[in-house]
Amino acid sequence: MGFETTVIVVDDHPLYRSGVVETVNDAEDLTVICEASSAAEAIEMVTSKRPDVMLLDLGLPGGGLEVLRELATRAIITRTVVLTASENEKDLKESLHLGARGYVLKGVSGPQLVDIVRRVGRGEAYVTPALATQALIRQHSGSSDRSKDKSISELTARELEVLDLLGKACSNKEIASRLGISVKTVKHHVTNILGKLGARNRVEAALMVRRPLS
Repeated sequence: MGFETTVIVVDDHPLYRSGVVETVNDAEDLTVICEASSAAEAIEMVTSKRPDVMLLDLGLPGGGLEVLRELATRAIITRTVVLTASENEKDLKESLHLGARGYVLKGVSGPQLVDIVRRVGRGEAYVTPALATQALIRQHSGSSDRSKDKSISELTARELEVLDLLGKACSNKEIASRLGISVKTVKHHVTNILGKLGARNRVEAALMVRRPLS
């Protein structure tokens, strides 16, 4: 495909990890360049190897969230997909807050996982739809529809177009192409959208587009 995405797989279960490695390596445009089975190993490997994408289990020794925290302090730009058995909403929110670009349950199929790694490698974001919907319903259940509508109503027509495409997991480059504007302008709109919606990142803003309005 002309562009190779390098990957690290972090999981303390050898059999599962080897299966993920094999699945990823079967894709001609993806290559696993290192593996880790603990938080300390993951931090060391990502710091030294700088892979494009990290597939990270939360339940490994030392804790997956600790990996995210430490890498955030080091300003390392490896994009993380949390690959976990945890359906805990707190884990989901904390992972996204710490910079993860994806949150996927371990029941995902091989082809789906490969597609997610590719998308995140391109700068997109992905959260297992069922978890995203559940989190949004709980997040907004205590607030009135009036307050929700107010935040959306503050967006300009162009910002609404950008938000709609964020909800479809489009990258900045794809949004720019679809709307006929520059990537720099897209980034400006995304910044404004995050501020008006009170979202911490583009993943959170993208999820808001799917929330129920009634």
